[in-house]
Amino acid sequence: MWKHINTVLYRLYYAYRGRRLWQKSTRWQMSELPVESDEAAPILYVAWGRIGDLLLATGHLRHLRRWFHPHPVWLLGRPEVETIVKPYIDVFVPLDEKKEGSQEETQHHLLNQLNRPFSKIIADIHTFYGGVFVIGRLLEQLQAPQKFIYEGYHLGANLAPWRPYPAGFEIIPRQPAHDPDTKEVSTRHVLHHMAYYIREVLKRVHIAHELVCPMKPELTGEETDESICRKFNLEPGKYIAWQPVSNNPKKDYPLPRWFDVIGSFQDQVFVALGTRSEQERLAGRTAPNLINLCGQTTLPETIQLIHQSRMFLGLDSGLSHVASILGQQAICVSQNSNLGYFFPYPVEYGFTNQHTVYHPDYVHCSGCFMTCCYEPIVATYRKGALCLRTLPVAQIVQKIEDVLEAEEDGRHHDGVVQT
Repeated sequence: MWKHINTVLYRLYYAYRGRRLWQKSTRWQMSELPVESDEAAPILYVAWGRIGDLLLATGHLRHLRRWFHPHPVWLLGRPEVETIVKPYIDVFVPLDEKKEGSQEETQHHLLNQLNRPFSKIIADIHTFYGGVFVIGRLLEQLQAPQKFIYEGYHLGANLAPWRPYPAGFEIIPRQPAHDPDTKEVSTRHVLHHMAYYIREVLKRVHIAHELVCPMKPELTGEETDESICRKFNLEPGKYIAWQPVSNNPKKDYPLPRWFDVIGSFQDQVFVALGTRSEQERLAGRTAPNLINLCGQTTLPETIQLIHQSRMFLGLDSGLSHVASILGQQAICVSQNSNLGYFFPYPVEYGFTNQHTVYHPDYVHCSGCFMTCCYEPIVATYRKGALCLRTLPVAQIVQKIEDVLEAEEDGRHHDGVVQT
């Protein structure tokens, strides 16, 4: 019963909210500028996604300069993703409406940067979700002979019932169930959709390529540096990095249960990582074996602290992607509602260090995107996903024990303690 009711309510809400955002997006008004022929005009990649989304996209971002040489690569995205993408691009254009100063000034500066001809425009696959409502009018005004957008990696009745694809864009249809161009065995995970989308774009711009499938994401930056541990009085490899909350409360594990988890490992030091707003949601909670650094580190520092940790414990959020792609032992406590779309990673990508913990009783719900079969949608949005908030503490504890035990076995391999 609840599934049908929740789907109807979701569609009504999404259509209303989407139309309101689309109407507000008329604020993006760019002055007229004729498109000129310029062989060196930049390629513009529009990245609506957040940190984790851009990390997954590095599998193809790192090839853009080579594919489109001699055109420079520009990227329009949220300010927080600059650290992730800067090794692969020439110019980063921040889409930041929270920047100090008036909203009009911020928009004016952004429009001045983008008011020029581009060679091609590629919107990332997450733009179809919320981005088309917020920046759809802006995308329509960007000038390029060819502009591409992906139809969407999930087109079920529960997600995005109304989407105004920006005018002037060629819509790449979603990946078919059986893709003749790849040997990938699954089409659910966004990594598969990204690879398919980029292949289709390259076909349409007549660029010959030799793509290695799968296109494995990477995290490139400064070398690992133990000095970050000294800064926060930590011992490298002797603590568990932990993300207790995310920027999406619906995907958060209940804090009382989290503290039951870390309370089961009194001999381990847990270091909480996150933003200042996430720190506020911890509401002063503490534990004897907890060091709370939420809001005290930059993203590069957070990445270094994860890299220097013994293992990572977190949620379906950006830092779990950071840890997984760094090669760190990473446990992601995930809701079942979009299980398989982001976590776990497809086996053919080779991330054997990535471990996903989810409720075994709700595996059949995967793909519901929080239009639950078992409770009103209002309860889900107020309390978080039922499949996540009822996940037994013992299941997470067991996975941590398994990872720690495997680490000890590795250190004592062949009877020699490795230090």
